[in-house]
Amino acid sequence: MNSKRCQMIVLCCVAGLLAPLLFGQSEPVCPEQVFVDISECPVALDPNRIAVDPYEQRMCCLGWMFAVAGSPWTWDRWYCDPDGDAMTLTSDTGVLTANADGTYSVTGVSSAPGVTYVTMTLADQPAANQTPITRKGTFAVLSVPKNRSPALCGGQPK
Repeated sequence: MNSKRCQMIVLCCVAGLLAPLLFGQSEPVCPEQVFVDISECPVALDPNRIAVDPYEQRMCCLGWMFAVAGSPWTWDRWYCDPDGDAMTLTSDTGVLTANADGTYSVTGVSSAPGVTYVTMTLADQPAANQTPITRKGTFAVLSVPKNRSPALCGGQPK
């Protein structure tokens, strides 16, 4: 009897460990929030334009990208909540597309060379009696001038 009981306990433990691997996780797996060091950016970013994350109480740079002034740019990333709570995602610049699978895109056009700062805000909507948590971060679009075509001329130089 004890041997059968031990076998059942072992079987239940193994099943409990293997079930998430075989059938997927019951909760979303979210990596930790990333804080990019703005000193690694190839151009100087204004630290006063980078949002302070209200949860961590520190500057949150999400990264940067290059774009050609006057051409469209797209920033593709993801968002998630480890508790599986509903979320609200907003962007202060560009057109935001938030997808049900946790991915999002922000698209825009930088009209002139320079830096465009885009601040993202993510807020969860937890269960009753839980405090909502808001996260903020900024990414930078580094717009460079459009490259002009060189001229290839025939004939003798003057």
